[in-house]
Amino acid sequence: MKIILKSFFILIILFQINTSFSQGINQKLTNNKTGEVILIGQCTLDAFLKDKFIEWYKPEFNSYKYNLQKKILDSIKPQLTDISIKIVLGTWCSDSREHFPHFMTVLDYLEFDNKNLTIICVDRNRIAGTVPTDYLNIVRVPTFIIYREKIELGRIIETPIESLEKDLLKIFKGIYTQTH
Repeated sequence: MKIILKSFFILIILFQINTSFSQGINQKLTNNKTGEVILIGQCTLDAFLKDKFIEWYKPEFNSYKYNLQKKILDSIKPQLTDISIKIVLGTWCSDSREHFPHFMTVLDYLEFDNKNLTIICVDRNRIAGTVPTDYLNIVRVPTFIIYREKIELGRIIETPIESLEKDLLKIFKGIYTQTH
């Protein structure tokens, strides 16, 4: 009987731990004054394929497929070893609504492994709920931060200088600086 009780309590504890971790993903926040619903904190791509977010995400994602600079992306593809990417965006922000889906189209073409991708959504004050972002020094959104083995190679801030593809290539070549 003691073994059954211990097993039962262990299962309850594991369930509570799992529930507490899963509650922190894809959270929504509603502005009481405007009724605007935004995503906040760490998110997965699934969050953008639901509710009102799909209304802007999917059309922008699909339209950029026709604008991809594939030759440039093909030269980037071999350089993706040990690369991770953090994206900080605001679902309330017009630049995020445009460039985030475009960037995801680029990553889709590159067959980038989404396990190396972190998406963080912030409110209008650049706060991501309980997810710390101060160390990222986010000034404008969206911000795409490219890392190799946890060392920042570069970032695209708000809008690309030339294009997402050309800016990424310059980041990988080590000749990219953005001063937005």
